[in-house]
Amino acid sequence: MEVIYTRNPTMTIGQFKKKLINLRRTDVKNKLDHLEETDTISDLRDDLDLMRRVTSMLSGSDNPHVKNYKDLAEECGISSELYQSLQPPCADSPTKEVINDIVRRRPTYSVEELFTNLRDMKRLDAIEVISRYFVEEDVKNLKRKLKISDE
Repeated sequence: MEVIYTRNPTMTIGQFKKKLINLRRTDVKNKLDHLEETDTISDLRDDLDLMRRVTSMLSGSDNPHVKNYKDLAEECGISSELYQSLQPPCADSPTKEVINDIVRRRPTYSVEELFTNLRDMKRLDAIEVISRYFVEEDVKNLKRKLKISDE
């Protein structure tokens, strides 16, 4: 997971939103709209679900036309050397690492258990990605059993 870091830990959410607007990332700014303008970046870091969504949105695009965390770092006055030092040392996906760890710890963990946990975490997007690796009919039956919608 990428780290939202600024030189100013007391930067307000209002100031942070302005930086996102400057980057033309109103999609990310909109995720913060329920926070008070006077809340700080520290308050954002206290809401792990929101933090994950924001960092995922800023990290998820390599499209040169969509500004990402590198552009945000520049907007916040963070040097490229510093934000590059914050990146994880391996290029592996954090999700892949979590799944590998689950397999190591619980080799008998079933796909049904995984889907149930992902459903409960409201990560239907992850279920969709993982579903491609299984027999389509089996996945449909499992989703039906777990009451997971295909929509």
